[in-house]
Amino acid sequence: MSSAAATSTKEAVQQLFNQFTNGCDSINCKCKWCKSCSNFPFKFNSPNEIASKVLDLLKTTPFAEMVCPNLKTESPEKVVDIKAAIRSSDKEQIQNAFKRLFTEVEYFPYLFASKSQPIRKGNYQFESSDFKSFLAYLSHNLEMIESFRNDYYNLVEKIIANDSKTYTRIRSIILAFCFDNFLLFHTENQISQKFFFMIDNLSDEEVTVLIDMFSSIPPVLLNSLMVCQTIITVLSHESFSSNKYYDFIKYACKMVKHLHYASLCSEAQLPYHAFFNDPLSKFFIKRNEIADFTPYLGALSLSLKARCMYREIMDKQRMTTHLDFEVSRQNIVEESIDFLTRVKPSHLTRKLSVFFTGEAGVDAGGLSREFFYLLVNAVFSPDYGMFRIINQNTYWFVHSDFSEPMKFNVLGTVVALAIANSVILPIRFPIALYKKLLGMKMTLEDLNQIEPDIVKGIKEMRQMVQEGKDVKDLYLTFEATVTMFGDPIVVEFIPGGSQKDVTNENLEEYIQMSIDFYLNKHIANEFSAFQRGFKKLESLHILDYVLPDELDILVSGLPTRDWNIFKKGVKYENGYSQNSEPVIWFWKIFDEMSEDDKAALMQFITGTDRTPVATAKPNFLVIRRTPDVDALPEAHTCLNMLMLPHYPSEKVMKDKIMFAIKNSEGFNLL
Repeated sequence: MSSAAATSTKEAVQQLFNQFTNGCDSINCKCKWCKSCSNFPFKFNSPNEIASKVLDLLKTTPFAEMVCPNLKTESPEKVVDIKAAIRSSDKEQIQNAFKRLFTEVEYFPYLFASKSQPIRKGNYQFESSDFKSFLAYLSHNLEMIESFRNDYYNLVEKIIANDSKTYTRIRSIILAFCFDNFLLFHTENQISQKFFFMIDNLSDEEVTVLIDMFSSIPPVLLNSLMVCQTIITVLSHESFSSNKYYDFIKYACKMVKHLHYASLCSEAQLPYHAFFNDPLSKFFIKRNEIADFTPYLGALSLSLKARCMYREIMDKQRMTTHLDFEVSRQNIVEESIDFLTRVKPSHLTRKLSVFFTGEAGVDAGGLSREFFYLLVNAVFSPDYGMFRIINQNTYWFVHSDFSEPMKFNVLGTVVALAIANSVILPIRFPIALYKKLLGMKMTLEDLNQIEPDIVKGIKEMRQMVQEGKDVKDLYLTFEATVTMFGDPIVVEFIPGGSQKDVTNENLEEYIQMSIDFYLNKHIANEFSAFQRGFKKLESLHILDYVLPDELDILVSGLPTRDWNIFKKGVKYENGYSQNSEPVIWFWKIFDEMSEDDKAALMQFITGTDRTPVATAKPNFLVIRRTPDVDALPEAHTCLNMLMLPHYPSEKVMKDKIMFAIKNSEGFNLL
């Protein structure tokens, strides 16, 4: 073999080794011989396996046929060491580093990237600690950064003009958000608007990568959210009076939705209300216009999203008759399963009207609430064995080879039906269930909600790797032990998993397979049936309005009870006022109640012991005076109304209230 041929062969091996190890920069690579391609056929356990496979393939397959056209040689010199420049405190060195960063577009995506590894799928090279300190440096050196304003705008123009679907381009977009002072104070110019417009036009594959990248750097996610919220707040009033920034605000709202998704995929999630823009929501409320919320849903409050969703639902329900259902209390589960499996999906979108066998009454909302309450409490009892309690107050699927898909299907329908009828259910699921309904990927944080002990072990293994220890010493393999009818069962993650050791090199693969097994494969049959049942009402577009953490509140109410909201949102009728003696007694009795009794009273009055999102509005509760002092308090749950007699003393009132709430099922509920 000639020297040139040997060199050529060596280069071919090196290029294919890199291609098999790291893949290329393309988001939708179509070369099946490239690791970045979704159809890449190989899985390797070690670099030696990769090298051996490359040598074998070169004997039978031409190099030109295998080489990926998207593969580029990336020079370590592209990495601008901003950290070193900042640490030096040398003004000239810092300015030169920033100048190079902003003026040479090929350098920008490699800010804080490693010199040893390329930016690839699943290896975005974002370190939250680096960015946290970097953002802090920028905030304390605004004058110096200001000198690069025009360079930054020229850079953004180049990012916009570059339409390549690559990981480095998406990384550039995210890095651009770090310089928020440039984006925020350039709204009069077209550059910021064009930047958001460009993001709005990313393909679905690019948006998926954008969300995935943001989820790995919570500090930049939070900073980017602040940019979007500020833009929406500053421009909203002027936009809606002149339509000048109408599109800009829409793009910013959509970006907020992307960031919300990213937060839900992050191990450091932001609270759901962080994504609400109060000025924008108040603007719509003030104008009382909910005709076209869709472009702004990403930044609107949950109460406003719910109003928009329920308006569409009620518009459809007005055009049809009620969905009448007579059910006996004694056989509520069996009769509900029979009814909900027989009824046409198109009829499920109708307003539900429930009648209990042998009982008089017209369902103005209260009977439906009681029906859902009784049914769900029965189905989630240990007797049915469909769900297990985790973290003391949430429910997750129980896998069994003998589980009945029909029951999970019906329960999915019940949950969707409850949303459609504005009923809060007395149970709570992990957010992971709603993420699965919306097709989102599962994360380690999701697994932590359901299997905290497993996640604790995973984090300890990661710590071992960071400390230079070898996780192979733990003698773990690619399999899991689960319980079936009280007995431990070992299940392989992949064929041959019991023979595949967990090592430092494949630990992350093991973690991803653990997440996929426990949250997807292990409960696939149960969840699939639940999802099919839920989607019987998909014509109501419930999932178009809300994200997983918001859907959780629509189903189960606010996660914590705020009794101050409960007390403040009260309207008094028929002679009662805030200063009436019976009203003062009532609230004194309420304040002295245990948490369980307060919840029982709320259940008695409203039909649920959960706080719905709508409670933030005034007059959530009505207390009405009645004259019969011998009668028990009555509740019109459909109106959230307590009929409270003018009792002769505080003691009599307390005794009557406590008796009523302890014996409320099917009694004095209208």
